[in-house]
Amino acid sequence: MDSTSSRFSLTRQPTKSRLRWIEQGTRPDISATLGELCKVQSNPSLKHMEALERLMLYVNTTCEAGIHYGIGSGDYACGPV
Repeated sequence: MDSTSSRFSLTRQPTKSRLRWIEQGTRPDISATLGELCKVQSNPSLKHMEALERLMLYVNTTCEAGIHYGIGSGDYACGPV
């Protein structure tokens, strides 16, 4: 395993777990991208690391998007990334 893969595995695995939790609860729109990233988690390339960063940015900037739970207009479930 090269240093890039090792660094990715050590620092990004918890991030993918958090994103998977968010995806299952409120953000089905990230399923396809997250699924593809999880396929290469044992041997990611720089391209995959950049895709994960873009996905995190997307989720962070679209926090109010997703499945809304509750009866009030301001009630929604969104977790920090």
